[in-house]
Amino acid sequence: MEYIKRQHLRFQNKSKTSSSSVSPPPLPSPLLLRLVIIIIIIIIIILIIIIIIIIIIIIIIIIIIIIIIIIIIIIIITMIMIINGIFVLTSLSL
Repeated sequence: MEYIKRQHLRFQNKSKTSSSSVSPPPLPSPLLLRLVIIIIIIIIIILIIIIIIIIIIIIIIIIIIIIIIIIIIIIIITMIMIINGIFVLTSLSL
């Protein structure tokens, strides 16, 4: 029984020494970490700016389309009024 305990303790000691000899992976330097964080923040800001520009362009296009539709409706209404006016004048002259 003593022999088994000694073997077990010896095995534990060996496993402790072997695990302690394995070094943990080196942590990235704080400068590199800051640089990566700054690059990520810059990329996010650029993406937000691009999205805002696209939204502004879409809004401008929609406003231009609405203005064109309003102008076409005004032109159609004036044409109808002119045609009605011509008919009224011709019927009056008859």
